[in-house]
Amino acid sequence: MISQNHKSTCEQTSLYYYDFLFQKDKSEIPEHILNHIKQCNNCQNQIYRLKKAIKQSEQTEPHVQGKTGTLLANSLKRHFSYINQDTTCALVKPFLPSMLNTSMKISIPTPITAHLDHCPECVRYLKRISDLNLNNANLSRLSQLFAPKTENNNIDCSKANSNIMAFVMMAFQESDEQILKHLCTCSKCSNTIYQYRESIRNELQIENNAKPCFLSSKLSYNDIFDFTFPYGIDINQYKQSKSIQSRISHIRRCPFCLEKIQEFHHIISDINEQPNSNTITKYSMDESKQMANTENSENLYAGFPVHVEVSGAYQEAAVSNSGSTINFTSALKSNILSKNFRKLSKTGIAGLLMAAIILSAMFIYSPKAKALTLAQLYSVIDNINNVHISSFVQGQTESSQEQWVSRPLNIKIIKEYNNLTLWDIKDKSLKTKKLNSDSTNIQMKSQEWASDAESTINKSLGLIPFYSISEVPPGAEWKKVAIDSDSQNIVEETEAYELSYIEYATFGEPEFIKFRYILKADTELPTKVEFYRKLTAESEYSLVTFMTIEYLSDKEFNTIKSSYFP
Repeated sequence: MISQNHKSTCEQTSLYYYDFLFQKDKSEIPEHILNHIKQCNNCQNQIYRLKKAIKQSEQTEPHVQGKTGTLLANSLKRHFSYINQDTTCALVKPFLPSMLNTSMKISIPTPITAHLDHCPECVRYLKRISDLNLNNANLSRLSQLFAPKTENNNIDCSKANSNIMAFVMMAFQESDEQILKHLCTCSKCSNTIYQYRESIRNELQIENNAKPCFLSSKLSYNDIFDFTFPYGIDINQYKQSKSIQSRISHIRRCPFCLEKIQEFHHIISDINEQPNSNTITKYSMDESKQMANTENSENLYAGFPVHVEVSGAYQEAAVSNSGSTINFTSALKSNILSKNFRKLSKTGIAGLLMAAIILSAMFIYSPKAKALTLAQLYSVIDNINNVHISSFVQGQTESSQEQWVSRPLNIKIIKEYNNLTLWDIKDKSLKTKKLNSDSTNIQMKSQEWASDAESTINKSLGLIPFYSISEVPPGAEWKKVAIDSDSQNIVEETEAYELSYIEYATFGEPEFIKFRYILKADTELPTKVEFYRKLTAESEYSLVTFMTIEYLSDKEFNTIKSSYFP
């Protein structure tokens, strides 16, 4: 066997990451590859990143069924199903929302991204969807709304018409799943719904004398997605949820909230109903292409074994001035070595998945926003590997709790005063000891405990008060703020953001909550999180607790672990 250096061995091993994770029978993986994975921290981290990306996609899109990894793999399969075919806007539209999905980072040129390289119309659609700031779950549902229309179990407009008024009044429990799907996707019925709702909104506006609504300005498009397009909702949960029904009771009587729904309805329907532009692209594989690094070539796809034909009105403009669209492929050249693309033919879709997730963590489908969104902060936190979090009560100099978390190792260490606890999720064990003691108590735990413990590690690490962005309450506000010059331990090159919302108690008065995040400007990683509270809208916020965050290497984490639990 030919001896290879460590780097080349890692590159060779990367072709087997997917097989290592999901094939029960490891006999098809070469023995030297298995041995390398056991000994190589780099490959272990890359495998962990792949596992985390797939798990995140499944957690974020709970309505998508299938085996582990199906979501990402199927996305790439769908992209490459259009090889050697004329690709039009109608074919590309269903892919646009998924390109904004933070859990699916396709970082190689595909038939779909190639069309976007040359079609200004589709780029404009992508920008409009991006401006909606939808979460991953709703982006996935939007892709389904944009999907080509098929036979709908004999549901036609005449059968669905009797349900339109119930739909307008958001009484979705009066319809079954197939009728709701038809009403959401049929342009004729959708337009009728819009007209009815607009008529009701106008009447309410006259009756209410256009009095402002406290809720409408706080509603995001995520908050009203279900009420506008109840595609794929759980009807039983929808009917039984008191909070949902309470919100509907207000919205259906509020012209301002209905205006927000109408605005969202118009944006999505307008994109969905736009005809094809004249731009048609055809993507084909060409293994004869030179695979060397050709970053400075004028050919957009130089360095990739692909050929793209462009026809239509935008052909000359797109080729001569790619800046008029979004030049996805040229951005990839500095992030992906062409030789990795050649290797994809060896492992098919699994190889594509590796290239997408491991070779580029950069999301290149739209320019970086000037301000970080809350969804992007969740994504940043999801990509943390090893972290040390210290919690303080305002006015105290010593921390009330310290946590060290390693996601690749599935280990969490908690220090509270003189007590130490280690969660070893892989071994399903809980170790406890006193700080200055050599005696360690070990409790073996169940698989259920391990699953719950792993879930807490893979969530937002307690840095955000909600496990996922879907749990953020309606009316919550996320904004960028100026750095407080009086704050202690705030270094230069940082940015500050605030998440504020109202917490309603079953009994007593509501509390006004605010979290302030101090982030590194270059990495957007949080370095400090402050928790504020006040009891009335007029009073001043009071700082209650704060956390400081440090990021550790694998070696640094193992050193800390060994010092506490030798």
